[in-house]
Amino acid sequence: MKFRQQIKQIRPETVIDRSFVYLIFWFFAIAPFITAIPLFFLMPESLPSRVYPFAEAKMPGSRWELFLIPAAWFVANVVLHYVFLLIERSQGKMPLHVAILRVVTAVVFAALAIVMELFVYRTAMINL
Repeated sequence: MKFRQQIKQIRPETVIDRSFVYLIFWFFAIAPFITAIPLFFLMPESLPSRVYPFAEAKMPGSRWELFLIPAAWFVANVVLHYVFLLIERSQGKMPLHVAILRVVTAVVFAALAIVMELFVYRTAMINL
């Protein structure tokens, strides 16, 4: 018991400002939309929405379908936001580990969405 009290004196619980963490989280939630805009204008009007092995393209689609990728990841971020709100509500203050986990998951989701957009762009440019 005495050892735990000494640890708490050395390393008190760090509390992070919620608004700053939310700002970072929502920035990374909309980042895939920001990266999709230039790709949209660089793509041809029609692109394959389904590509099979050996670069066989099926089902032509519109370049507007590029925005489905960031929209799906944005929905995942909104669901994750409410899950984190439940966790934060149970703890009262936002501890450092919850803030780090929230930001890291948003960064990972944004990176996956951007990579998926670049794969769609690459596929569209290969199958011109």
